[in-house]
Amino acid sequence: MSDRGWILGGLAVVVALVMIPFWGNLSVRASARGPGLAAPAQQTTCVLPVNAMAASHARLLLQWMNTGVRENHHTFTAFNGKVYPVSLESTCLSCHTSASFCNRCHNYVGASAPSCWHCHQGTAQVSQEVP
Repeated sequence: MSDRGWILGGLAVVVALVMIPFWGNLSVRASARGPGLAAPAQQTTCVLPVNAMAASHARLLLQWMNTGVRENHHTFTAFNGKVYPVSLESTCLSCHTSASFCNRCHNYVGASAPSCWHCHQGTAQVSQEVP
């Protein structure tokens, strides 16, 4: 009695199971162009160069939270010498919106929603609900 058929069938099943993630990603390749962010019309520069901001914006926002809230330091000097207020609302959200920038990128990369909104945009909704 030969087990050749069972062995080949088992190998085929294992190969198919291993290949499922690769087959699933074939449809993702069509959207490999990025999240499609448009630069704000009213600004030509940001607090960091575009590549640096894409790579380290979370670190910058955490640094701003620590320096602004805990150390009472409320200005940030950008790479080009321009001074910005250390403020998500006054600096970042003056050009970008959470829907067109934050959420679009976070959804594109599969990251969870930023925790910034617990304090910054959530407070307006909470204050309206409280009598």
